[in-house]
Amino acid sequence: MIADGKIGLIQASEIKQFVAAGLLLNDASIRKADLVVLATGYKGPDHLLGTLFGEDVANRVGKVWGFDDRTQELRNMWVRTGQPGLWFTGGAFSQCRIYSRYIALQIDAIEAGKLPK
Repeated sequence: MIADGKIGLIQASEIKQFVAAGLLLNDASIRKADLVVLATGYKGPDHLLGTLFGEDVANRVGKVWGFDDRTQELRNMWVRTGQPGLWFTGGAFSQCRIYSRYIALQIDAIEAGKLPK
């Protein structure tokens, strides 16, 4: 429907604010809408890691998220990564709440000398 022009697209930079009728655009026109879908894109945590911390850190950490072929566990999630002090949590809010406790326990064990730094 997008390709056929039945559903319009507006770039985020064109939107001034959301209003009751839809969108107020920068040119002061209002685009009526019953539904607004924000397509924010997704490049994954690997891309973000390299962008925020540089390629050296990204290379030390390796892939983030997705299943490891060897262990069948999520890669670099809720465990120590190849970059000391850098931890990842992800998924739904409920998962983050639950697994953040496991991260905290690991950090506490490291700080207490029960796990090697």
